[in-house]
Amino acid sequence: MLRQFALWHQLPRLRSTAAIRPLRSTAKFYITEQFTQAQHFLTWLHEQDIDPAALTQAQLDIWYATHRVHQRHRVRGFLLWAAAGRYLPRELTAHQVAFKPGTAITQQRRLALLRRFVTDDTGPLPTRVAACLLLLYAQPISRIHRLTTTDLLDEGPEMLIRFGDPPVPVPEPFASLLRELAAAAGSAEPGWLFPGKYAGQSLAYATAAKRLRKLGIPLKEARVSALRQLVLQAPAPVVADALGFHQTSTARQVANAGGTWSRYTGLRNLRV
Repeated sequence: MLRQFALWHQLPRLRSTAAIRPLRSTAKFYITEQFTQAQHFLTWLHEQDIDPAALTQAQLDIWYATHRVHQRHRVRGFLLWAAAGRYLPRELTAHQVAFKPGTAITQQRRLALLRRFVTDDTGPLPTRVAACLLLLYAQPISRIHRLTTTDLLDEGPEMLIRFGDPPVPVPEPFASLLRELAAAAGSAEPGWLFPGKYAGQSLAYATAAKRLRKLGIPLKEARVSALRQLVLQAPAPVVADALGFHQTSTARQVANAGGTWSRYTGLRNLRV
């Protein structure tokens, strides 16, 4: 069952995603965790002498009640796949794990950090730019470290950057920092904005995260704060499309921020 789950569910999903866009650096970790928790779940069934095809909702609820949140979250994809393939009874309910709303830094602190990284030139330019991308556009490190010079559109009256569709504007003075970083990256293919140690490779995810933490940025809280401010400025679906997020993620942050979609100022009103 595990072999079929990997070969006929996980790998095809990875390949279809890779055909559309580069896989994130965290994709391997997520898939591995999903497979591992599926293995743990089947081991638990074996230890309890439970036939998967005869699993009851009460027995599944016992597993949910006796395992951690991350285990319940990672195993859900396997449970849905197994039920659809009739390895498990189709009437079972694979509960959706409810996460607590993420904590956020204050808007005042977020803006103070943005001003610091834009104006204070004592720190490394690539790390300052990465910090601004996180604080201004709520971009994850897994996407930031794989940006290339082709993601920057700087031929019109203003610079645009492509995270999703359509590209979003880059306000000054941050646009000047991006131009400086792009010029340093040069025209060599693939033109990584954040080149790594070896030629042709981008900066490693772990290295980028380590450098940002050294700047004193609470990474998760800063991203949550940035995304909440963005969904207060524009409708959640618009933010999701432009910044490359899933619409459920932005819709959830609207509720967490206590906002509505009735106000619309547009992403072009972003200012540092």
